[in-house]
Amino acid sequence: MRIALIPLDSRPPNLQFPQRLAAIGGIELLLPPAGLLGGLHSAADSPALLEWLTAGASRCDAAVLSLDALLYGGLVQSRREGQLLSILQLGHALFDIARACPLYAFLCVPRLGMTVKDQASLLEHEALRRHLAQPDDQAGQAAPGIKGSTAVDPVLMKALELRARSAGNAHELLRLASELDFGCLHFAVEDNATSGPHLAEAAKLLEAGRHENAARLAEGRRPLPLSVFDGADECAVLLLARAARDLQSAPALPLRLSVHPASPGPERYTGMFESHSLAEGLDFISHFLGFDFNAAEPLAQWLVTHGVQPQPDVFAVEPRKAFNNPFLLPDAGTLQGDNKLPLFISDLAAANGFNPFLAARLEHAAARLQALLGWNTNFNTLGSSAALISLAMRSSAAPRGGEVASLESPSYPSVVASLDSPSSGVAAGGSRAAPIRRFLLERLADDVVYQSIARPEILARCKADGINPFDFGDLAESKLQGLRLIVRRHWREWCAGAGADLLAALGIPQQAAALLHFDFPWRRAFEIEAEAPEL
Repeated sequence: MRIALIPLDSRPPNLQFPQRLAAIGGIELLLPPAGLLGGLHSAADSPALLEWLTAGASRCDAAVLSLDALLYGGLVQSRREGQLLSILQLGHALFDIARACPLYAFLCVPRLGMTVKDQASLLEHEALRRHLAQPDDQAGQAAPGIKGSTAVDPVLMKALELRARSAGNAHELLRLASELDFGCLHFAVEDNATSGPHLAEAAKLLEAGRHENAARLAEGRRPLPLSVFDGADECAVLLLARAARDLQSAPALPLRLSVHPASPGPERYTGMFESHSLAEGLDFISHFLGFDFNAAEPLAQWLVTHGVQPQPDVFAVEPRKAFNNPFLLPDAGTLQGDNKLPLFISDLAAANGFNPFLAARLEHAAARLQALLGWNTNFNTLGSSAALISLAMRSSAAPRGGEVASLESPSYPSVVASLDSPSSGVAAGGSRAAPIRRFLLERLADDVVYQSIARPEILARCKADGINPFDFGDLAESKLQGLRLIVRRHWREWCAGAGADLLAALGIPQQAAALLHFDFPWRRAFEIEAEAPEL
């Protein structure tokens, strides 16, 4: 199976994650040259991206597209004035591509705030977000933290103008997707709030989609697969998994879903950056990727943990008091499990990291642990976890005879089945264990060690040295190397200390862990790129 991808931008979730999950799913992923993608300060080269896709579309089974990358140049650029292409130009370019392979596309409904580039813009972002998230009966009042009345404030007025532009483009793209018969069109409601204009915008898109599909049915055409939900940076892998499922005409995937803690239930848990509850998110995913939760004979177990949000980013400070809490930590019996199913863990206890105290307990689950994710918002984590589960389990046979789901067991034909086909995305003679373990190692380095342990020291160093953590800019290489060394020190200490037993139980050699490469791909403290060697 060969799928082309035009990512949202060059950040790891949009570029590295799809590569890793494609390898796990046995997909040959075609990516444009990295220099064509958008960055923090530069927009994507839309004409070149479309030319690249046009040249390769006939060799692909499907294509996954970020429409924000093609229209605006990327996610950051979508929050600013200017547009690279008109809808007419984009439609003309996509016409031949859509005839060559089905298109799976996503477009963002913008978040309430703005791009944060320094401390001053952070305060402005938070004030704007709070104001726009007010109930309608308070929306006419002055925005707290924003000068002037809401009728004349330039920051607020510009934000509303950009929202109107984005909403108009979204409706035009809905009509374009229907005209070109997209395989799927997804509207990603960027990290937001439980109230605000984004909810009305999303509702209007759904209503327009219903009208469009009613017209299609009247013409004897199939409905356009259309979805709207929270989160943006998981969309590339989510649509990658959806395209693979559609191409395989795959049946429902039976899973055992476990949510911890059981009280409050997922229907009562809503994160700081979501407008839907955890229960609604799981329901959306089950429909989007065809999951059958709590099936009689499940193929895998998905453990979703939560319990601290909503609150600001607690991983920017010492997390010990917030997370060393028995209420948040499944016991050893839960992690070991009696079923021996392959285990995938999503930790939603707080945005932007994985609870390090939960990670310390995972040696109990090492015999069946396939993946853990805890990065960024709830639905960033849930969407990427679901895509991983879908690709990993659907690309392989079901386990037989209740055998233990070990990464090393040659008799377990699911996640570790040998894949010698050159098109599998796994090197000849390798196994599914290698890409699964590589991604797991990178998530341990990023979600657990960098985001949850090392980043407080990185932020403290930035403050002490006068470095803007939101944008390193032209920071001298010697200082940038100093920040990398802090990350590497924390990683070495974790591998030799708190993580030693887990790595040993997973069969990951210390030598392989020591070879991880760390960098700041967008030259800011928010994200790190951890790149593990092929295992």
